[in-house]
Amino acid sequence: SCLHPAPLSSPRARFQPRTGGGGGGAGGAPAGARGGGGGSRLAASLRAEGEEIAEEAPTSAADGGGAASSSHAHRARDDASSFPAPASGEPLTVALDERVSASLSRDGGLEAPLEVQGTLSLAVHDEAAARVVLSVDTSTSDSSDSTLQWQFKTHPNIDKAAYASSGQLRLKDAGRPFPRGTPLGVLKWRAQSSDESALPVTINCWPSVSGAETFVNIEYECGPSASRFDLRDLTVSIPAPGPPASVPSLDGEWRYDARGRALLWTIELVDDANRSGSAEFVFPAAQAPPGSFFPVDVSFRVEGATMCPLKVVGVEAVDDGAAVKHGLRASLVADGYQVV
Repeated sequence: SCLHPAPLSSPRARFQPRTGGGGGGAGGAPAGARGGGGGSRLAASLRAEGEEIAEEAPTSAADGGGAASSSHAHRARDDASSFPAPASGEPLTVALDERVSASLSRDGGLEAPLEVQGTLSLAVHDEAAARVVLSVDTSTSDSSDSTLQWQFKTHPNIDKAAYASSGQLRLKDAGRPFPRGTPLGVLKWRAQSSDESALPVTINCWPSVSGAETFVNIEYECGPSASRFDLRDLTVSIPAPGPPASVPSLDGEWRYDARGRALLWTIELVDDANRSGSAEFVFPAAQAPPGSFFPVDVSFRVEGATMCPLKVVGVEAVDDGAAVKHGLRASLVADGYQVV
């Protein structure tokens, strides 16, 4: 039931740009001959503009390959984590990485707007695939959540006219290649919403005292925006002074983290069979008043999809428009998702 990005063979993209930095205009720049060392010059240009670019280690004649330097900048390490070792014969990898944050009120609703941020990155593994054009579709006609209004922004070195007119992500200087061995973010997107229905998953935590015991009833429920994908490793972390005295009901699994002093409730996979679930934990009331069970931290991940309905519909060579073989990755993670 996971939604994977659209097939990559289509030569045309439906395109309805909404960008904070792009403007209208004619198509992309004409193709030009590849300049020697262009990737290195582009990387240097990006660094001069404030972009953090990881250095590529020297290539050994013995192994015929290269490795990124161990002194990567923090953001470069995060980007590189989305680029596993390329499949055999895969000269190019495109990654869609997204993070979602939210502050939910323990009384219901949102304390602060839901925020989604994402980046489309390109990693060149083979110099022959360094001069390419990506075609993307940012239309939202098939989005399951109309409450999120997406804004897109291209990297300064991307041809904004080509992007605005036809959804093409190409370098302004067509003679330059993309830098090899370095994941480079070329398109970013962002959306905010104060509508609780935009949440991929809501968490309700209800601590209450009865006699000498505190009962903590907690539940999760997926929202419409999560109907296109499954959640993996959904973990709800609840502050607790010790393990519960009893667990009357439980969907999934739980364990107590003594070092973090937290009860961890985990559902390994949330799909169409369990879009909602609940658990009940009982603690001694003297040790655990109701207010002590907040804030609740929530984590999860999604593979093969993002909340933004962005699609990569084609990767072609600048010179002749031939399709370029490539890999495609998509992921979503919760980052700063809490009930307060």
